[in-house]
Amino acid sequence: MPITVTVERTSGQLQIASNSTIMEFNPWEMGSFDPGLAAFAPLKYIGSDFENGTIDRNKVCIVGVDNVGNNANADSTILTLLDGGEDLQNIPFHPLLISDRQFNVIFTVNGSANTITRWPNGTALVAIYQRSKEGTSTKNSEFPKVPDQNTFINLGLNNHPTFFGCDTGSHNSSGPLIVYVPNVLYIYLSNFITFDLEYDDSERNQIVRNGYNVATMGNGTEDSDWPACVGCAVLACNLIRLGTDIPSKCVECFARYCWNGTINSIMPGTYEPEQIISSGVGDLAPCLRAMEAPVLIALMLLYL
Repeated sequence: MPITVTVERTSGQLQIASNSTIMEFNPWEMGSFDPGLAAFAPLKYIGSDFENGTIDRNKVCIVGVDNVGNNANADSTILTLLDGGEDLQNIPFHPLLISDRQFNVIFTVNGSANTITRWPNGTALVAIYQRSKEGTSTKNSEFPKVPDQNTFINLGLNNHPTFFGCDTGSHNSSGPLIVYVPNVLYIYLSNFITFDLEYDDSERNQIVRNGYNVATMGNGTEDSDWPACVGCAVLACNLIRLGTDIPSKCVECFARYCWNGTINSIMPGTYEPEQIISSGVGDLAPCLRAMEAPVLIALMLLYL
């Protein structure tokens, strides 16, 4: 189900605080679980004058403006909403952390251009973790502890998949496991910025190829156990809650991919990743030729 996210700002506010109210739009309603609003309204009647959750019988019900295109006007002086990434949380975790939604695992693909060389460094995870510690929303599950951005780079956590929230020694884990999959230089410099709006066919194909290698760890050349480890991530929370013994393969996977709590906050040098594999490995050119356009577009959106 698609959920788009915006963040509230006060009139004239330039810097968005981490505890700002986060609004979500889904196909049926818009609103927020945050205490600053704690209300939702059906999209069908957006534009109507609500009072205490209802529309007065003597007032007009306005319909027909429940169009995603109208979200682009959300920075008006009335709505005072901004792009959901303006508070540095440009990975939309918030709707998935609502405890009533009971998510066990969240796969997050991070293509952010955080470093000076336009590669991710975990900034979005740090931002949502800090918000979680502040207790802005009591409706949210606990977000797992993550290190600072310098540690992400120094330990190479931004250069391969990493699991956050591994707690195989406790049966009281309350939040989801986070599978962090950063944009990595496998075969192509896919570190484009948001304002690069046009790509030729060659660039598009190379971006998709690199994304394929990111998702599959080089089509298994970097770790043939990666598919099994993904399965372990999906099952982890339920195994812990049920008190079930962790399979030996999953123990190996967690030892390999779980962040162990180590911190190295020394300021790193300029991050210049090396290409992981040659362009001939993990090539999906035959797949691209066979793909229908909608499938190709979906894969690109998942990656970007």
